Amino acid sequence: VSQSRYSSQIFGGVSLKNLELKVAAGKFNLAGDIKAQISGRAVGKGTIQFNPADSVLTAKVSEIKFGILDVTSKVFDELKKQQTATFQVKQPYIYITIK
Repeated sequence: VSQSRYSSQIFGGVSLKNLELKVAAGKFNLAGDIKAQISGRAVGKGTIQFNPADSVLTAKVSEIKFGILDVTSKVFDELKKQQTATFQVKQPYIYITIK
């Protein structure tokens, strides 16, 4: 089981605090406090795997909820704006190349 905690990240004018990522047995759970026009807690889940042959971490996101609202598509829309050569997004997948 791996667990990480981050604080005070800013993404496109949206504040994200207390981000928690838990990974166990190829599955992940994610939670964080969001402050934007409205504030609340976002939670997400999915599967994750690392391919050492090409150094790519692949996360398949099952869902991301903000309260009772499913915001998965909106999150992917925002993530697509942040793509780089080592960070690619194709819903429901996120690909991160580790160098």
